[in-house]
Amino acid sequence: MRIDRILCSKRVFTGLADSAEELAIAISGDKIAFVGPKEDALALAREADGNAEPEVVDYGDAFIAPGFHDSHVHFFHSAVYSSPLATNFLGDNEADCVERMKRFAQGRPEGWLLAQGWREYRWDPPVLPSKHSLDEAFPNRPVALYSGDAHTLWLNSCALAELGIDRDSVPPAGGSYDRDADGDLTGIVREAAAMELMPRIMNAFSDDEIADAYRGFLRTLAQNGITSVCDMSLMANPGLDFIRDDVHARLLESDELTCRVNLFPTLLEDMSRFEAMSARYTGPVLRCAGFKQFFDGVSSQHTAWVTEPYSNARCEDD
Repeated sequence: MRIDRILCSKRVFTGLADSAEELAIAISGDKIAFVGPKEDALALAREADGNAEPEVVDYGDAFIAPGFHDSHVHFFHSAVYSSPLATNFLGDNEADCVERMKRFAQGRPEGWLLAQGWREYRWDPPVLPSKHSLDEAFPNRPVALYSGDAHTLWLNSCALAELGIDRDSVPPAGGSYDRDADGDLTGIVREAAAMELMPRIMNAFSDDEIADAYRGFLRTLAQNGITSVCDMSLMANPGLDFIRDDVHARLLESDELTCRVNLFPTLLEDMSRFEAMSARYTGPVLRCAGFKQFFDGVSSQHTAWVTEPYSNARCEDD
């Protein structure tokens, strides 16, 4: 086993002690071969190959620690909503969200306006929004606000028309188009119905724009010490899981994939896509590791299966 590099610092945190220590890390290929005193690391290198002197990098008192692994990331949406393509906020109430969208629109004068983060149960008052407030602010531009739990869409009338949804539209199984007492669409679209619409909304962005969003999110991961993620399917319907392996592969090819990515597409009866990805992505940086399975929804929107009625059920749930 050849030791290629030795990294040294006065502040190396291994988790085996309560604080950082002065240690050395011996690297063999793409694996850590040893962590301990510098003299022992050098001795290991000489023992492995007495004629070769490994590269020694001294980081002084810089802090070195193992990278974090995030086991559940929706990479596509995390990248898009942290990029200039969209915006992300909770908002204090419905009116506050609309005002935030107005400010965001100043920087995107054309096309879809997209945001994520609202959670009406944390607003004052805690009531669902409707298309009417968005219609007043954006009568001629499609606007879509995805909820913070990523299971519900809040759309304006222009967006509903752009997506071909009207009073007579029938939602897919497992989803709903909310309606008011008169049967008119409120602009709230839930679960499978929302998931079915998201790819059509996201198609407004080019592959180059998505790749740039991925680069930005990779920088954010690196800044926070995250060196490995599981890119989990977002949607259960076939073709709607938002596992963009093509974008990851593009960045890997250009040596820009700076985080290990484990792909988890939706478990379907037809497993050919998973099998193809598993065969193609076998390296240490990009691989297809498994499936994600879906069973129900989320408690925040009362779409998750529960054994007892929700204690805070709204009247429309009854």
